[in-house]
Amino acid sequence: MQTFQIYGRSRGWVRSLATALPHGSGINSPWEITDMRSYVRAEGTFSPMNDQGMYLAEAPFTVIIRGTPRGTLDFKLHFNGEWSQYMNQRYMLRDHLEDSISQALSEFKEGEEVA
Repeated sequence: MQTFQIYGRSRGWVRSLATALPHGSGINSPWEITDMRSYVRAEGTFSPMNDQGMYLAEAPFTVIIRGTPRGTLDFKLHFNGEWSQYMNQRYMLRDHLEDSISQALSEFKEGEEVA
């Protein structure tokens, strides 16, 4: 299953980056990637689970990634809209997502596809 969709023209390493971004464990919908040339915009959703193991409503978020794979890739996480802000605060999503994204970017190497 493809876990991303890339919009517009993109630099070659952006496709590899898209495959390296985390998926599963709440990040269940495909990433939407846009190469803005000075940064990469990655949009996704996170669905936390309740105590019964059922997924709750999705919280949309955006990751702005700057840099290059030969240098440093930095990112900033944004929760989109009031609902996402609420879900972030209620379920403490920021720490989990930032850790997952940080780990994926630190393991990312240009030209490699990371599962």
